[in-house]
Amino acid sequence: MAITPLNELLEMIKNGQTDGFAVIGSPAPEFTDRRLITDKNELVNVPFVLFKAYDRGEYVTMEIVIISTGEVVVFNDGSKGVADQVRKHTAGADVFVTGHEAEFVPPVMVAEGLRVSEYEWTNPKTNKKQPAKTYYLT
Repeated sequence: MAITPLNELLEMIKNGQTDGFAVIGSPAPEFTDRRLITDKNELVNVPFVLFKAYDRGEYVTMEIVIISTGEVVVFNDGSKGVADQVRKHTAGADVFVTGHEAEFVPPVMVAEGLRVSEYEWTNPKTNKKQPAKTYYLT
């Protein structure tokens, strides 16, 4: 599989010229301008490329590029969804791990963005049902 520069890959994806399986290059690029996403609903059904993940113990911070805009964003997840998926993936041979930082080589294409699972759970302290959401990479 050929190595494709990020800007060319983003154009190919926007124009429907790739099936989402492309090697972006190694190592991942360094980004200086990032926006923090606090509402993960912004990433539901929004394709992106995952470049780096930082395991912070209670949660994982991810550095991504949104394919449609080329914008670099950062978001956090501490759920049994995205965070667990990233932790399982970083146990594989396709990431370079230094301490708690994982650089995806090659970066991971998340072709359908996040999906959300909405449900109710019972709070053990109050014994009351509460709405909850878990996000997953798709």
